[in-house]
Amino acid sequence: MKRAALIVVLALLAGCRFETREQAARHAAGAQVADIDGMASEAARTLPAALAGKAAAFQPGRAGDAAIAVRLTGRVVAVSDGERARLLSIDTNGDGSADAIVQLGPVVRGTALRDALGTRIFNDFDSQIEYARYARAINDRVVGQVRNAAAKLGRGSAVEVIGAYVPGGDGQAFVTPAQIRTAP
Repeated sequence: MKRAALIVVLALLAGCRFETREQAARHAAGAQVADIDGMASEAARTLPAALAGKAAAFQPGRAGDAAIAVRLTGRVVAVSDGERARLLSIDTNGDGSADAIVQLGPVVRGTALRDALGTRIFNDFDSQIEYARYARAINDRVVGQVRNAAAKLGRGSAVEVIGAYVPGGDGQAFVTPAQIRTAP
């Protein structure tokens, strides 16, 4: 039993590289560290125009599993002013019921903006945690700007939203906005 354990330990150590503290410090200093705040600021500047250029018309009930840019117009049928998240329920087809829910935060679910933008991929980051931090930083910046523009919207307001969402699922579409404006 001890011999088998020793063989396993030696096999695991065969792929390891030992470094002195000085070598580890040089290695860490030479590694490229992602500038998440800088990349998120850049994405926030370009995102509204980039999504507007490739936005598809919103289709309730659309199926899919990848984030897409979307443009929807309609009327606000409900406003939810929760402590953690403000939501606008939008009727896009005139039947009086909500077809999409626009999330205005401050808590925003998902990574639809990051994924629909598509300028950065997972391999641009050192870890999944950094990739998630990048998505959150984009959401915080972009939705924070949109939230101020949407503050005056209420039930019955005509709106146009450019944003992103992941179609599919059983419930209503949760759209993360990049731009909101009142529609004529």
